[in-house]
Amino acid sequence: MQGKKGLRLQNFNSRGKLLYVYDLFYCLDKGLIIPSKLSGYEFICDLKLIDRMTSLGLNHPKYKSGVENDSIESVLQLSLSSEFDNASFQKLSDWLARRFEVMRSESLWDHYKTVELPFTFALSSLLGKGIEIKPFDISNFIHDVLLARNIVVEELRTLGIDTPDKDAFLSYIEQQYSRQDAWVMRNALLRGDTKALRIAAGKLVCYKSLSELKGWVGMSICLLKGT
Repeated sequence: MQGKKGLRLQNFNSRGKLLYVYDLFYCLDKGLIIPSKLSGYEFICDLKLIDRMTSLGLNHPKYKSGVENDSIESVLQLSLSSEFDNASFQKLSDWLARRFEVMRSESLWDHYKTVELPFTFALSSLLGKGIEIKPFDISNFIHDVLLARNIVVEELRTLGIDTPDKDAFLSYIEQQYSRQDAWVMRNALLRGDTKALRIAAGKLVCYKSLSELKGWVGMSICLLKGT
């Protein structure tokens, strides 16, 4: 499905063609989409991937009771039926608007563009060459990543950052350092500039112990990699 008026990315400023597809990996794997044909599109919206990214945790059994089924599957099932009309198209448009807003508000677009989409193409390419990645290996990798993240999270919580996301970390910087130092480090953090962050933190060595500073910089870099 090509991009239509009202369905464009809110923060992508696209003037070219957008491609909306459900389950890009499946389409590539089954030959329904040829990678070389995608060069004519400025951006690809994998609705299944966006759905999963914006609904993490919502389908957990603990929270399922009373939660309306807002999955892309339920919306697309209606669109494929004989009852699809203007109202059905509006429902699809509304779903896209809600999910795009979550992607924007949670700063997920960069991760989608730099991690998820490239991974989809890379995995498809590997399978096409006969290289299979076993689900067990992926599960082990995810376990190791979560374990490493939890270690960093606990270290941040010892500093009083109970919700270790970017906003909480920025708040911590503003509380712990002077306005000028906080401003420098805040800008470095928002740019993802680890070198500038190291330099800014290094200037505080006069009133921070070296061991504490090294730990703080190390956790800062880990947090940057996870955002």
